[in-house]
Amino acid sequence: MARLAQATGAEQPSRVELVAQLRAKGGSIPTGPVQVSLEQPKKGTAAATDLRRSDRGRFVVELGRVRTPGRYDVVVDYAGDDAHRATSSTFTLRVVKKKG
Repeated sequence: MARLAQATGAEQPSRVELVAQLRAKGGSIPTGPVQVSLEQPKKGTAAATDLRRSDRGRFVVELGRVRTPGRYDVVVDYAGDDAHRATSSTFTLRVVKKKG
């Protein structure tokens, strides 16, 4: 099973870019489709990428602009491959008011 290993937050207003990595037990490298959704009131956004072996599980997706500070659910769905089961992770992205 692969799992989400890292993610980060953002300041408002800004484009949300998720930098993350899928890791698997035993050091094997996950490949295949990844779908990422940012849940927002009225208008959610989604992005997809396809992991290649050379990516070593790392991916970057841009999820659009967040204008309002708050907490947003981000869902990462990994479709799996021949060696790894499909999995899903949900985490909360905290967007803070931009200073200055």
